[in-house]
Amino acid sequence: MKIADRFTQTSSRRGFTLIELLVVIAILAAMLLPALAHAKLKATQADCLSNQKQLALAWNMYATDQNDNLVYAPSGLGGTSWNDADGFWYIPTDPVTFVQSWGGNQGTALSAIQSCLTTNNLLFSYAKSIGLYHCPGDKRSTLSIGDPTAKSVGFAWDSYAITANVDGVGGLTNYTKLSAIRRTSDCFVDVEQSDTRGYNEGTFDIGGNHIPTKTAFQFEDVFATYHGNVNTFSFGDGHAQAKKWLDNNILACGVKTLQPGSTLYDYQQAGANGTTAPSNTPGGPPNCPDADYLIQHWVSPSTP
Repeated sequence: MKIADRFTQTSSRRGFTLIELLVVIAILAAMLLPALAHAKLKATQADCLSNQKQLALAWNMYATDQNDNLVYAPSGLGGTSWNDADGFWYIPTDPVTFVQSWGGNQGTALSAIQSCLTTNNLLFSYAKSIGLYHCPGDKRSTLSIGDPTAKSVGFAWDSYAITANVDGVGGLTNYTKLSAIRRTSDCFVDVEQSDTRGYNEGTFDIGGNHIPTKTAFQFEDVFATYHGNVNTFSFGDGHAQAKKWLDNNILACGVKTLQPGSTLYDYQQAGANGTTAPSNTPGGPPNCPDADYLIQHWVSPSTP
């Protein structure tokens, strides 16, 4: 046998077959895809924190220009039928009529919401980029539009809501003046909310008579999970912060709101949606491992 022939045979025996190459590629893909998915979540989280910070600064600037008064967006502003969305912008009709006007079309829905955020938005003159109001990890805008009368619209685009402790209403549970907030760096201002009714209706609220103490605490509106097990918050001093959820029920409910046909817009609907609300004991210490964090930062006149 010639040396050249022997070399050719040896080389062919050492080569990979197509199947072997495909197996190697599949193994590498299985190893890399989770890392890439995690990197994508971290990227959307970074963008979201930037949005939150700019919205918190806009919220502060509004108060500075309005004689220290906080953003206040009640329903029925000026005697009209306009409805509060997220605590700082308005829809022009009742919620069902607003959603029905979309005709089941995602493009029409997006245009209607962005138009309201541009023209009926108390913060827009301070935060004029429409993208600031949408978390890039919020995929509700990819959902089809369901039946608004059944509260299963699914589609939504606005990602952030003002927390009810600073919604300008007043009383024991809500601040009306920026200067009245003693612990601005501890005080929630905006949170990522996941509502299935076409938009985040009203401010983000909790139960327990709106006073988050160890003896009165209940979950109400649904926290979003647009970054896996992480949510973002902004605070009264203008900074933003990410929070990793520990309660699996918070995570499961957040994921459920991103699924077609979900009617889970607050935790009272958890059971009907095949999920379980976060653990808490009305009238007693909450069992949810995230409750202490929420109680600490739900700063209000009754918990200064």
